[in-house]
Amino acid sequence: MNEERKIALSKVVAGLVASDSIADVNPENVASALVKVETEAYKTDYPDIVFQDILPVVNYNDPTATSFAYYYVTEAGKAQLANPDGKIAWVDSFIGMKQAPLFDGNTGYKYTLKDLQRVSKLGGSLDSLKAETAVQASLQLAQDIAFYGDEKRGIVGFFNNPDVPSVAPIGGMDWSGKTPKQILADINHLFSTAFETTKEVEFKVGSKTNRLLLPTAKYSYIATTPLNDNSDKTILDFIVNSSVFLSDKSQVKSSAQMPSNSMRIYQFDKRKVSFQWGHMINFKAPQPDDLGMKVPADFSIGGTTLKKPLSCWDMEGI
Repeated sequence: MNEERKIALSKVVAGLVASDSIADVNPENVASALVKVETEAYKTDYPDIVFQDILPVVNYNDPTATSFAYYYVTEAGKAQLANPDGKIAWVDSFIGMKQAPLFDGNTGYKYTLKDLQRVSKLGGSLDSLKAETAVQASLQLAQDIAFYGDEKRGIVGFFNNPDVPSVAPIGGMDWSGKTPKQILADINHLFSTAFETTKEVEFKVGSKTNRLLLPTAKYSYIATTPLNDNSDKTILDFIVNSSVFLSDKSQVKSSAQMPSNSMRIYQFDKRKVSFQWGHMINFKAPQPDDLGMKVPADFSIGGTTLKKPLSCWDMEGI
């Protein structure tokens, strides 16, 4: 793929150089430098981008797609023992389908003529920061939409979805005055309420997909505070070891986007909640830009979909 991209870029750069009568620019050197820059940008880790750790991500990888379809469950379908009349309990009766639009996005980066001449003469590389910044810009927009949607385009985000039910903490008290056992009781209360309300369909005991999402300050408190003066275990250790709904600390996440007095449970399962890419960022053919060159890029985003009711719950007032 890189070799194909290099050949295509070389032809485009050669055309740009010829049309503008630019000397001292070797199209092959520039094309090689661009491929290296873009490859590094795709591989770079962007620590500020965290939505992939919180939400399952679906990438349709289709630059031509304008929408996507997904099924959502309106009620848990039920099987039955056979009836004499031969009627079958079709689960389709409980499944709906929605068509949602994909929204195009764009960004890009530029290099000056001097940048191109320098690469041509020395056979070196271009600064990858510009391409990396373009990739990060696309990911940052995706994260903003994943978390908060886009009101203008009718996209609802993970943190502002109005259909998420809420439960009050036990005793109406926040965690500042609660013991570790009382904090555990709140967490178990939230999980068990969801478990029982869905007739034990969602948040099954011991499920690896169960997630507990806490505001950063609350997470830091339970993750760093010893259970007591004589213990080398933290409150978080105690919670994970004691709750039947959690089996590993990796199931407990923190997010600066969570309101400071709330926690959320959900399931890390793309059949229940996911963020949709139409396609991630693609760098296009270079274009002339005064005394230089610009490389546009495009991507498309569908946003976050909550596909099963009652698979996401909040507790406010912690």
